[in-house]
Amino acid sequence: DGGGWLLVEFGADTDDAAAAAAQACSDALGNDSARLLEVDEAPAVWAVRESGLGAAARVPGQADTHPGWEDAAVDPARLGDYLREFRALT
Repeated sequence: DGGGWLLVEFGADTDDAAAAAAQACSDALGNDSARLLEVDEAPAVWAVRESGLGAAARVPGQADTHPGWEDAAVDPARLGDYLREFRALT
């Protein structure tokens, strides 16, 4: 329960295939998740993500934190290995 967010964007040949991949990911994670299915919702989500660096790095009244996000583009075939290795680092 690190209080983090995992933002995953799925692309596919069809909307149904992308939705199925997102559902499979959500099921595998086994925790709370939210899915946005409309293309016009994506810019707002990415804007929140992009604006988060400053908010995450400097929290008033708290010690300075590490200023950054873990950004990665990972081949879906390697995602499991990547997440296990990343978790071991954190």
